[in-house]
Order: sequence, then C-alpha cells, then structure tokens
Amino acid sequence: MRTAGFHNADILADLIERLIFLADLGVAAAEQLIQENAPYWNGDNCVGAGLLSIAAMLPDHPNAAQWETFGWKNMTGYFGNKSVLPDGTFHEAFPWAEGYGLEFLYPVLAILRSKQDIDLPNLQLSPTRTLHDAIQWQLNVASPLGEIPTLNDTSGYDICMGGYANLAVLGQWANLPEVWKAFRVTDFRLPLYLHAHRPDNPPEPEPESLLLPDIGWSFLRSGQGLNAFHSMFDHGIHPSGHCMPQNLTFDMVCHGHHWIVNSGCAPHYCTYDEQNTWHRTTKAANCIRIDNQDIPPNIDSELLEWTNHNGTVTVRGRHQGYPAVVHERTLIHQEHGPLLVLDHLTPTDGKSHTAQAFWHINGQIEKKETGRWIFTAGNNRSLYLLCPELSSATPVTEGLCGGLGRRNLNAGKLPSIDPVSPGDPGWLLVPYLSLDMEIPASGKTLITAFVPQIDTSESSWTLNIKSGNVHIFRNGEMLLSTPLE
Repeated sequence: MRTAGFHNADILADLIERLIFLADLGVAAAEQLIQENAPYWNGDNCVGAGLLSIAAMLPDHPNAAQWETFGWKNMTGYFGNKSVLPDGTFHEAFPWAEGYGLEFLYPVLAILRSKQDIDLPNLQLSPTRTLHDAIQWQLNVASPLGEIPTLNDTSGYDICMGGYANLAVLGQWANLPEVWKAFRVTDFRLPLYLHAHRPDNPPEPEPESLLLPDIGWSFLRSGQGLNAFHSMFDHGIHPSGHCMPQNLTFDMVCHGHHWIVNSGCAPHYCTYDEQNTWHRTTKAANCIRIDNQDIPPNIDSELLEWTNHNGTVTVRGRHQGYPAVVHERTLIHQEHGPLLVLDHLTPTDGKSHTAQAFWHINGQIEKKETGRWIFTAGNNRSLYLLCPELSSATPVTEGLCGGLGRRNLNAGKLPSIDPVSPGDPGWLLVPYLSLDMEIPASGKTLITAFVPQIDTSESSWTLNIKSGNVHIFRNGEMLLSTPLE
C-alpha cells in the first residue's frame, strides 16, 4: 500500500489535506524568516524543497504559485543567488539540495501515483527539469561505488545511506532501471519494500566522460562496473553555504577503491567546529597553497579546455584566488591508463613564491623511492605515484576523512558525530603528502601521475620529461605522451 498508492478515495483526500496543511506551515515559516530577516539554515532549505515538491504534485491548487515562490526563496536564501538560473530553475550544482526535494517527493508520489493522469518520468520539478532529468543527473555523477559527489558541501558517500535510498524507486518510476546497478543497491540492507520494485536483471549503466558546464564539474571515466576508472575534477563555481577554500581539487576511484579522496569535504554529521578547523582548509583537499596562505573563500574557477580525442580526455581549469600567483591545472586520462596532472603556477608580480601541493591517498604506503611511491589497498590493488618532486623524505601526515562510503551498509545508520573517534566505520585517517616547492618569478610546472594497477607483480612505471613533452612508461613501453605546456 505504501508504494502502490492509495486507492481509497477518502484516505487519499485526507492525506492530500494533510500535505496542504504541511505546505501552509512551510509558508508561515518562510514568511517569519522574511519578517525577522533571519539567516537561512539547513532546515529552511528542506522546507523549501518540500514546498516545491508539493507545488509540483498539486499544480492546480490555488496556493501552488505561493508554495513555489516561497520554496525558491528558501532554497536561494540558503545556497545563494548563484544557485538559480535565469529561467528560475534551481542550479544543477547541488545534488543534495535537489536530493532534499526528491526525498520528500518519494512519499508524496507513493501516496498520489494511483492518479492515472500523472506521467511520472515527465513530472515537471521546475520549468525545465523533469523527474527523469533529476534522476539522470544523479546517474551522471555517481561513481562506480555508487557514491554521489558534493564538493564544497559535504563528502561524497553511498547514495543508499539514509532516506536517499528511495532514489532507486524514483529511478524505476522514471524508466531508468539502471539506478539499481549504478547505486549498488544490493550491497545494502535496505527495507524490503524497496526491493519489491527492483527488476530481475537491471542493466549496467554506461559511464562516459562528461562535462557539467553550469557548475564546472568534469568526470573522466573509462572501463565498466566496479573496476571502472572514475575521476571527478572541480573547476567551477563555489557559491555554496558550505563553501570550502579548495579550488581545482579532484578525486579518483578505480578497481573498486576510492584511491584519491577529498578529506576536506566534511559530512553533515560532523560537528561544525571540526568543519571550521580541519575540513575547511586548503590542505584538506588535493590543492596547492601559495605562500602558506589558503585560497580565499567563495573563489570560482574557470574552464579553459575540455577535449575527448581517441580515448584521451584532457580538462584544463584555472583559478586566480591568490593575489600574486595564477594556478592552472590540467588533468589527462587515457583509457585504461594513468591520470596525469599538470599544475602550472605563474607569478604575476615578477617575484618568487613558495608553494605546497597536497595529495590525499587512501592506501598503505608500500614503498618510497625518489620520484616514485607505491600505495596498496588489498586484493592486489596498488597505486603508483610518480612525481619528480617526490623523495623518500617527503612529509606524510594523516588527515581525518569522513563519509568515504561503503563502511556502514545499514541505511540510515550514520557514523558517530564525535570528531576525535576516527575508528568509527564512517571515519578514516587518510595519509596525505605535502610537497614543498619554490616558484621562481618565471613560474613552475608540477608534474604528477597517478597509476592504479591490479596485479600480483610490481611494474616498472616511470615518468620522463624530454624535449618539452611528458612521457609515462610501463616496463619500457610508452603508454602516454603529452606536451608539457
């Protein structure tokens, strides 16, 4: 009855009446916020999402326009004006903001879907966005582990954690059965009613490299299933109320393991003191500090290049948050090959500067050599870190990383909020390297390659720079070559 819809007209009418009552309460709360000029908090965003959902489901109600008006006002009041596009559509940049609405939308649809005039896949959530579009967006950004990224807000974690597990059912209703594989639903101990909707043989999603231009996220992908390669690169806007000083950061998943993590993305169940100390620093992500200063808050990046040629994806972004040094970062991924990262640091004041690059690698250090470190993660999985700046004495510290995912498989069972207890399944102390560099007045380029491998034998991976080109070799065979500039 909960998922099949209510066919009793009297019960249905009563439930709709209660939804309208909740909407009226939401409007009253929104009006009070405006009257008192109060700051917007997370709960106000949830109220806004709820109002938008009810307005989408009951568009003919005389108060629907008012619900929509206050819904958008609460959402933009919390996330900022940049979150709304010119046509009034909520920005695609915040999947969890939309997720609030989708979580609320599930019980509404479960109640009302028995109405024959509801076309669920084409249900308009905004003037330009349908339910199908919203679920497709989640599919587009999901990692091979079924994680949803939310840089500058909170850490990416399994989509089936908490009430978001209902997204799989919404995807089924939206004619996107691949949600069951993409979100790795069978890995979780979920309520039985969710699996009542699961098809016997859901299709595997077809991941591809893609660009989300409005927010400025790129996804570099190759391979299939849990062993697929996936890297998310943030080269876009940072308008969030949870904004982090972490421009041009990225992560990497391969062979079923989250190798490169953004420790700086704090989970919402972390305390705010913890967020404001460790998590909200530049060194807590895979970023570069200049002259021992963090990137200023709310600094946007810009995309300079995005190409996909013969299986090689190249993405180049830039931020100018530092007063005297421009940082330009290029990510290059060749199908079934390594991830190459080029960081161009260019002073604009004719002076030399110092820099620190940080790499957060979720693995055990197996070997340290000049120019090459090896990390392992069990099941014959290893990651080779190649960088001319690397030495056996490069400093390694541990940073608290929350919400890595795949650690608590009970839906709704979140880790402890105690920030000093990283032994909880949802927390992990992740090693991070700090590379100290001098930037001459003419500028400097940091060259780093990350090579995931699943094999029982150690390979001879090397990085070579010659005649203005970067070459990566495995056992003497050149697998990637690209110009340095």
